[in-house]
Amino acid sequence: GVDRSSEDSGSRRDSSSDIFCDATKEGLLHFKQLHADKGKWKQMYAVLRGHYLCLYKDKKEGQAHASCQTIEEPLQISIKACLIDISYSDTKRKNVLRLTTSYCEYLFQAEDREDMLAWIRVIQESSNLDEEV
Repeated sequence: GVDRSSEDSGSRRDSSSDIFCDATKEGLLHFKQLHADKGKWKQMYAVLRGHYLCLYKDKKEGQAHASCQTIEEPLQISIKACLIDISYSDTKRKNVLRLTTSYCEYLFQAEDREDMLAWIRVIQESSNLDEEV
C-alpha cells in the first residue's frame, strides 16, 4: 500500500471503515448475471476502483485481497464505456440497476433507492473518466 497523504484523498475518505483507499464506492449488492445458465441472485461485496467493479464473496474477502492476504481474484467487471440504468423489466425486485457492457449484462440490487442512485452515479462517472483528461 502506498501512503498517499495528499489533501484530496483526505476529504473523500472520511469513513475509516472503507477497505480500499482508492475505491470510489464500496458496499453490499445483490448480483445476478443476465442470460447466465443459473441466473441466481448472490450477495456480493462490491468495490468500484477506476474502471473496474470488483465483486467479492464478502467484506472479509475484500479486506484480505486489499492487504494481499489472498490470491483469489475477485470477479471484475470492466465498466469502461458501459451503460448503466435503472432496471424495471428484468426483475420483480426493487432498487435494481442494470449494467450493460459490450459482452454481458448484469443486475445489481442495492439496499435502497438512494444507494442504487449513488451506484449509478459513481459508475457513470467512472466509466467516463477518460473523457475529462
